[in-house]
Amino acid sequence: MNIIKFLQESGKLKTLKRAGWVKKEVKEVESVADHTFQVTLMAYLLCPEDMDKEKMIKMSLVNELPEVVTGDIITKHTDKQDFKDAKFQKEQTVIREMVSGLDNKEEIIKLYDESEALQTNESIFLKQLDKLEMAFQALEYEKQSDDMEKFNEFWDTARNTIKHPNLVEIFNELEKKR
Repeated sequence: MNIIKFLQESGKLKTLKRAGWVKKEVKEVESVADHTFQVTLMAYLLCPEDMDKEKMIKMSLVNELPEVVTGDIITKHTDKQDFKDAKFQKEQTVIREMVSGLDNKEEIIKLYDESEALQTNESIFLKQLDKLEMAFQALEYEKQSDDMEKFNEFWDTARNTIKHPNLVEIFNELEKKR
């Protein structure tokens, strides 16, 4: 895939709606690109000094790319490992196909694989940022809804994922705004 085709494909994330919000019948659902932008901005602003900010920002930019093909597949900690493994395998295939014609394909693949493996401080922190952004979005949607309870699972997921002290502090302050 050359750069023009890659950018056309990745641009589809601007119209791909986030599945969790669609499932809850939220009006005017954010796109995957909206989410990616906010997580990337959070990585830039909140990356601890002992972590590689540039790498985290790059990981954030490539992390959702396979969803152009796979869609925004919702996974939960209770899902069977076979399902999670199949999703990961499909996404690995997709990212490799998407970047196959790019000069920096190896870097993108490495960043994507690292972000999914959750074995480095940067990837773990990024996953927590992803859930913190979800909490920010849940708060926004709650303010537009008559049914706050339907957003509880998003808050619970964020609370159970966010462990870094700096992010816990932000999450706790955000939750007080409910």
